[in-house]
Amino acid sequence: MPELITLKPLLSLLLVSGLLVGFFYLLNKYKTRFLMKPDSMIGIEGQLALGHRQRLVLVSVRGRSILLAVSNDAVREISTWEGKPDETSR
Repeated sequence: MPELITLKPLLSLLLVSGLLVGFFYLLNKYKTRFLMKPDSMIGIEGQLALGHRQRLVLVSVRGRSILLAVSNDAVREISTWEGKPDETSR
């Protein structure tokens, strides 16, 4: 009987730990669905790393596409056009 008394708290701890791990796994997997609005007016369409802390970022805002150069010191607009990237001709 003494083994059963010490086994119950251990099993309870394992059960709660397993539930927490499962919860955080699912939260990490589906966080964009729950935290971001799907009909948001601003979205990042893509990005490309150019070097250490330098990248190109394609952003869509209210039907316009904006290509930004992002570095440690500044954010610069490279180009702007109407429509999303997949709607314009290449």
